[in-house]
Amino acid sequence: MAYAKLIENIANAIDNQLTEISIRYNFDYGEEFEIAICTLLSKILPDSYGICRGFVVTPSDEYAGDDIIIYDKDRFPTLRLLARDKFDRKQEIPIEAVYSYLEAKHTLHLLDSNSGQSIYKAFEQVSKVKSLSRDKRDLLSVDAYTNLGTGFSAERPNWPNYTNPIFGGIISRFIKNDSSSPEVKPDSVSESMKKAIIPPNIIYPDLVVLGQKNILYPVILTDNMANYDSPFFIDGKSTLLHTATTNSSLALGITMLLFALDTIKLGKMPYQKIILKQIIPNS
Repeated sequence: MAYAKLIENIANAIDNQLTEISIRYNFDYGEEFEIAICTLLSKILPDSYGICRGFVVTPSDEYAGDDIIIYDKDRFPTLRLLARDKFDRKQEIPIEAVYSYLEAKHTLHLLDSNSGQSIYKAFEQVSKVKSLSRDKRDLLSVDAYTNLGTGFSAERPNWPNYTNPIFGGIISRFIKNDSSSPEVKPDSVSESMKKAIIPPNIIYPDLVVLGQKNILYPVILTDNMANYDSPFFIDGKSTLLHTATTNSSLALGITMLLFALDTIKLGKMPYQKIILKQIIPNS
């Protein structure tokens, strides 16, 4: 069955791509790994998705991020108007255009909250992006400008109650407890994660790729069963479940990302306000 080989094929594409990129980049620096992941995603995701490094920006000039943004390049402009697919330069993306924000860490540190490569800071960065304010698109919207109106209802149990959540993730190639420790072996990641330092009072990511053989993803626990109904973490309901993977954890994570992207229906840019601000500056 061809569909059954999807994750395996993505895993092979990842191996080939990282081997090809490692000829140019030695992955000693986080920026090089970010560029490698951008290049990889640009070959896997459909052409309608824009991929860049940079910041998510709101109409009130709040911003967050710094790593990888996946956005709708068909409907929305970038704010810096840089050439697309030039991953060495950082873009500014309007929040209305954002599908996903990903923190990319070549080596993720689990027990050192002060490190720039720490899981603590990665969770914090994803939370800041997911905390930015943007209008929620209603489940009953026909398109970004039209709603069905009153007299109708829609429900999506165990899903966000709107159609444009931001999918937040963390991708790491290797795992260490801290900068001076050796790499955590795949079969020891579960033990290290029990001690991992995670910031309190944050919005959790929807995906964490822990090296090459481990992953965290959202489930809802009912009757001692872990249900993977949605790729999104639902605050107050979901738990991040740790699983050791039989294949590439990054390939599985990208497949979960594809699932999330397929469900997101974005809203609209505030073009009317932007235009009126120019016509009537004090409006």
